[in-house]
Amino acid sequence: MEKHHNQLWYTPQEALGLLEPRYLAATKELIADKLKDGLIVAHAAQVWDSFDGSLDDAWRNREEAQADEDADLRCDVIVETWIWRRSRHWQSDLANWRWPERRFVITCRMRGSPERTFLEDVAFRKNDIDRLTQPPSKRGGRKTHHTRWAELFHE
Repeated sequence: MEKHHNQLWYTPQEALGLLEPRYLAATKELIADKLKDGLIVAHAAQVWDSFDGSLDDAWRNREEAQADEDADLRCDVIVETWIWRRSRHWQSDLANWRWPERRFVITCRMRGSPERTFLEDVAFRKNDIDRLTQPPSKRGGRKTHHTRWAELFHE
């Protein structure tokens, strides 16, 4: 991933830097919504599921998941839209995303033992982020003729 990173992908911090001037405080939520809608494609170096009770434990135990051959550890993946849509606690998940560290979590279930999906070294496709930096396209219609309007109101 690192080899192609600069050509195809932005880190979460780079994406925030590009989008915050336009979307201000709503930038993180905008990105999250676009991920759920499939309008931003994400890549993760590692994705795994955890049933640990706390987020800190789950992050600490990732080395065990990496070493466990039976663990469901996926490497170098394009994150499917359904993974983002699995969240049942979207606002708390968004609050727990570690943007500078490129670590994201999706909580699927909290009753009993929590079920979470962890994503490490997340990046966003450049074209998708760049599209959000563009001004909105004009929606049809003819050019406004201000002089005609002035004549109409002047009469």
